[in-house]
Amino acid sequence: MANRTSRTSERGMEKVRSLRELTGRYIRYLFAKFRIAIQSVAWQNGIDVVEVPAAKTSQRCPSSYIS
Repeated sequence: MANRTSRTSERGMEKVRSLRELTGRYIRYLFAKFRIAIQSVAWQNGIDVVEVPAAKTSQRCPSSYIS
């Protein structure tokens, strides 16, 4: 009985891993479509689009800088 349970849990873990991979790919796909849509609208309105490296773009300013 223990072997059956461990095989079942292994299969379950494999399904979770494959679902995570699919979810990650889907999110990357959606983000790429969103980026292309923004670039298209910007270019149609004569706005240059510059891609900024993602590193440190989500940091908050220290409270001493806020007026």
